[in-house]
Amino acid sequence: MENTKESDQEHVPRDIKLMNILLQSQGIEDCEQNVLNQLLEFANKYTIDVLQDALIYSEHAGKKEIDLDDVRLSIQGRVNYSFTNPPEREFYMDLAESCNKVPLPLIPEKYGVRLPPEKHTLTGINFQIVPDMRDMYGNAKVTEVVFLGTGTSGCIPSIPCLVGVAPDCKVCSSSMTKEGRKNRRRNTSIIAKICEGESVYKSVLIDCGKTFYESAVELFPKNNIKSIDAVLLTHGHADAILGLDDLRQWTNYQRNGIDVYMNNETFKVVSQTFPYIVDTSKATGGGEVPKLNFKIFDNDETLNIFGIDFIPLEVEHGIQGPGQTYLSLGFKFSGISYISDVSFIPKKTGREIANSDILVIDSLMWIPHLSHYSYFQALEAIEMYKPKLGILTDFCHRIDHFDMIKDLENWQQEKRLKVEPSFDGMVLEITSDDDIIIH
Repeated sequence: MENTKESDQEHVPRDIKLMNILLQSQGIEDCEQNVLNQLLEFANKYTIDVLQDALIYSEHAGKKEIDLDDVRLSIQGRVNYSFTNPPEREFYMDLAESCNKVPLPLIPEKYGVRLPPEKHTLTGINFQIVPDMRDMYGNAKVTEVVFLGTGTSGCIPSIPCLVGVAPDCKVCSSSMTKEGRKNRRRNTSIIAKICEGESVYKSVLIDCGKTFYESAVELFPKNNIKSIDAVLLTHGHADAILGLDDLRQWTNYQRNGIDVYMNNETFKVVSQTFPYIVDTSKATGGGEVPKLNFKIFDNDETLNIFGIDFIPLEVEHGIQGPGQTYLSLGFKFSGISYISDVSFIPKKTGREIANSDILVIDSLMWIPHLSHYSYFQALEAIEMYKPKLGILTDFCHRIDHFDMIKDLENWQQEKRLKVEPSFDGMVLEITSDDDIIIH
């Protein structure tokens, strides 16, 4: 038996043995295993906190490494608020006497265990449970999709075209006229308005690029958009993320900030681009920083946001190095597949798109492009997946809105499919009967 005990002791971790020795030095001969685990957890956390503080002191002093003086200073700095003496016994006695003067509520006459009201007992729930969005928004429905932008990163018009470097660009020239305003385009982005009954619950923004502020100034008042309740990012390019700093105007009025959903690849870019948003300790002070709650997801993970399932649609969006494909995301929600940047659709994603009522798809220009679908590739995709409505988006200044409308007349009749080129400010209204109305 003694040999067995010695063998068991050999397999006890060194830290557990040390903790046992410390307890024995205080007269404690035995305790439950959980006590040792909790003490070790406290010791590890305390050590980490001390070393992190010591690192700050060391860097402030211009040292290359932490030394003993830094550790001592860190420990001393924690003494005054980590370890304080408990109040005197007399304080507790006086507190107990004053509390006990107030009688407990009468116990109601009823069968079963007799207890005071729940708020006066230890049986009440003292923790919060994260609610299931499906339960909270059981009848949630996307009723509107507002197109905040329908152009590429460079936008339309292109400034060189306006100042005479390329004076033959009819799209940019047209965009400056009242008649051709549908050719004027900001960075591709949409707002999905989620409602239950007659009440608008939430507004979900997909992509927040360089022109988000200008889009919001023009289109939010027109479309009665009074909040941004969640943000989804498709990828880490400038036309999808560079407007995140402008969300500070919204988070100033929202206590819990805004949830921003993205995959890990996009989060890395956001962290490098906006280090002071991801880690507010890096802010210089003196100004507001948007309060964003970053929600990192896997590309095969369905997101439930305010009762609506958003399914990531993984697509190729050009390359980012020799032989390395760059991946972007679209999202499918409420029968709408939204793919703003795509050069190739994998079969798995294609199967997800196949039963969509609405397909919004990249259509950069007339001719093929390395990282985007062309106009004709977009039409091929619409013909393949056969949605009730196809919407073209993400145009550059080499394709004219009105030329597309003219070209689509014969194509729609021949294919018996409905397709519309989008424009900034366009609204898709989905009625209670699931009819689609374009404004």
